Amino acid sequence: MLGLQQLVFEVVETEKVEDLQHLKRILTYYKEKGFMYALDDVGEGFSTLEMLTGIEPHYMKLDRKFVTDIHQRPEQQEVALSFLAHAREMGTVPLAEGIETKEEYEWLKQAGYVLFQGYYIGRPQAEPAPIEALNF
Repeated sequence: MLGLQQLVFEVVETEKVEDLQHLKRILTYYKEKGFMYALDDVGEGFSTLEMLTGIEPHYMKLDRKFVTDIHQRPEQQEVALSFLAHAREMGTVPLAEGIETKEEYEWLKQAGYVLFQGYYIGRPQAEPAPIEALNF
């Protein structure tokens, strides 16, 4: 059975949030129940800074556009390092997404990232069990 610590909701940053306070109340409720959540695609969308100060995610996912060919692109390296420092300062866990090559993975690992997502790490998997298997 899956426990709450194995389930992470993603708040998709590209969706415009009309009522940040309402979202914050919902996420606070879920957090109190033991769920975790991630802010997805940081660096994309409408209100990244407002979202970062408003919802205190457990995880922040660096958008893949900053990861692609990072080992060859100093401007992306600067963004990734700043993102890493900011996430740590906020007390959230940074995650790099969209890793497709060994070189991208190695650069990010050397920089200090410890969580990764992308085809280099593993292909998407089928749902492990029906939703009824969740242990709430």
